[in-house]
Amino acid sequence: MLDGRVLRVVSKPAVESLSAFLHSPIARHFVDRGDLIDSKIAKEIDATSLFRQLGENGSGCDDSEAALVLEHPLTEFPSYPHEWPAEMLHAAAQLTLEIGEAFLGEGIGLKDADPRNILFRGPHPVFVDVLSFEKRDPGDPVWLPYAQFVRRFLLPLAVNRRFGVLHSLPALTGDDGLRPQTCIRC
Repeated sequence: MLDGRVLRVVSKPAVESLSAFLHSPIARHFVDRGDLIDSKIAKEIDATSLFRQLGENGSGCDDSEAALVLEHPLTEFPSYPHEWPAEMLHAAAQLTLEIGEAFLGEGIGLKDADPRNILFRGPHPVFVDVLSFEKRDPGDPVWLPYAQFVRRFLLPLAVNRRFGVLHSLPALTGDDGLRPQTCIRC
C-alpha cells in the first residue's frame, strides 16, 4: 500500500497471462459478483520507479522486469487464513474451486491454491491474487496446485471436523500446509 492506494508491480513475463485474465468475460462476471478483486492498470504510475521505491521485497526480480502497475480497491478490514474459523476456510476453498473451474474453458488456470489468495469483505470471500492465473491448455486435465489445495484446505478442514482441532495451528502457519503423514498419525 502506498499513499492509501493498493498497488502491485507486475513483471514483464506475467503481462500476457494477466492481460488474458483481465479481459476475460468470466473475470468481469466474478468482479461484478464481488468474488474477485477489481483490478485496474494504473497508467499514470511508472512501474520501474515504483518497483525501486518499494524495494525488491524478495521478489527475485530486478527493476528491468517491472512492466506495469495494478491498482486494487482497499479491503477495509482484511483477515488472514490463520485467523479464520473452519467455516471461512471452507468458503475460501469453495471460491477457489469455483473460480478455478470457471476459467478452464478460456485457457486460463490457477497456478496456486493458497488460502492467502483470499480476503473477506464481511462474511464474503474475495479472490485477490490476480497474478495466480496463467494461460494454459484447456484440454490439460491436470490441476497443478491440487496437492497444495489438499494440504492448505482439505486436510485442515478434515482434521478440524474429525478432531475439533483449530485448522490454523498446524496447517496454516507454515508455507506448505498440513502434510498427509501428520494426519495419518492422528
